[in-house]
Amino acid sequence: MTEKVRQYMMEHHMVDKGDRIVLGVSGGVDSVALLLMLSEVQKEWDLTLHVVHVHHGIRKEAEQDVKAVRGLCERLEVPCYVFYDDVPELAKQEKMSEEEMGRICRYRHFAEVAQQVNAGTIAVAHHMDDQAETVLFHLIRGSQLAGMRGMLPVSEWKDAQSGSIYKMIRPFLDCRKEELTAYVARKQEAWNEDDTNRENAYSRNRLRNKVLPELQSINAQAVLHIAEFAKQASEYENFLQSMVNAYIEQNVEQNVQGNYVLDRKQLRQQEEVLIRSVLYRLICMAGEHKKDITTVHVQAVDELLDGQTGKICMLPYGVRAVTSYEKLIIGKCFEKETEHDQGMIQILDLNTLKYGEAQRYVLDNGSILSATMLDFQKMSEDDRENLLINIRNSKNNYTKFFGCDTIKNTLYIRKPMENDYLTIDEDGNRKKLRRYFIDAKIPEKQRMDVPVIACDNDILWIVGVRRSEGYRVYANTQYILELRYEGVSDELSY
Repeated sequence: MTEKVRQYMMEHHMVDKGDRIVLGVSGGVDSVALLLMLSEVQKEWDLTLHVVHVHHGIRKEAEQDVKAVRGLCERLEVPCYVFYDDVPELAKQEKMSEEEMGRICRYRHFAEVAQQVNAGTIAVAHHMDDQAETVLFHLIRGSQLAGMRGMLPVSEWKDAQSGSIYKMIRPFLDCRKEELTAYVARKQEAWNEDDTNRENAYSRNRLRNKVLPELQSINAQAVLHIAEFAKQASEYENFLQSMVNAYIEQNVEQNVQGNYVLDRKQLRQQEEVLIRSVLYRLICMAGEHKKDITTVHVQAVDELLDGQTGKICMLPYGVRAVTSYEKLIIGKCFEKETEHDQGMIQILDLNTLKYGEAQRYVLDNGSILSATMLDFQKMSEDDRENLLINIRNSKNNYTKFFGCDTIKNTLYIRKPMENDYLTIDEDGNRKKLRRYFIDAKIPEKQRMDVPVIACDNDILWIVGVRRSEGYRVYANTQYILELRYEGVSDELSY
């Protein structure tokens, strides 16, 4: 296996002679294998290794991991840096999952040590099974073609705090998990098992423990084939990105505010795959992030190309796309009057919501709408019963609960549109939204100021006024969407 990994590292130009490398070692078999492998080639390539271990404050056995990693580093004569973080508490403060917070902490410490020892490379132990898991995860979240590449053998990672850019290498992407286990066993080294990897509370764990084994029962080579698909996707993506680069260089300008400006008609004349790729790139460039930018967002901006002037689509990271006559503008800096345009749309993508964590949306009147996804069937029986009673008896016009099991499409936070309708009873009878406003005696001047939550033209909630009867929560509902409108103004009290 050593020669296989050595050739893979050389093929992808992972290291140069004399490099200083920071590597994360948790004490699990993957990272122990990484440390052993890099130690084998250390002398040949004159590498300097620095190990980072993070105690997450989650597992009782974590202190044993610290001792094991320190002991291994002492035997190999590799410096070891141990950090202690209270990940559960930090996750609560930052309103994110422990899984995501743990990753942020690890990479923060990688950068900290890299800066301290003047290292330009960070090595991680992701392998082929991790790659298959990542590709599937991106696929079900609605990723672009770039996401189908999974993880790259060599990539750049920018530390958000320092702004420093590091080379990220993954020497094991061509190796199966079982190969790493056999390698460490041959070396007669011990490793620790993380029991949390067997828990299915995290979506990635469910992919690892349930989905991938099921796929392998259909085809034993499923992991290998998914990894090969990722390589092919990378080749196609590289070719496509060369075309995107050329189009942006020739046809996209930046205005004085730093927004990206392009001709709508000219872009529409291109092949659809190029259109979507250009839009995706510009959204990412404007927001300076790729995470959470999905097909849903790109499609929404794509639809603006044929829309009327003045239409606005709100995107993650404060980015908005605006139609201005023959131009499409994507960026963060706009004149204040566009904030009150009647065409403003925000995307509420259920796929990006994390269970139990509120995601906040700033509406055009400055108020806040927060969305929280609840896994109703994972609650205790008492909690489910109490929540059902609360939903049925609540008089709060600004907090509503919706059954998500039948929501098939993306939700939009927007203003009323011509063909909107409201389901007015549990039998499924509908009423045109325009007729509902008339019957409810809502003044005509104020109707366009009322935000609505819509699935296509099906209105889930006229915020502060009435909810649809079509998305009720029942005892057997699996997922519940809680919507809370904050900063209520008198304008919405009818």
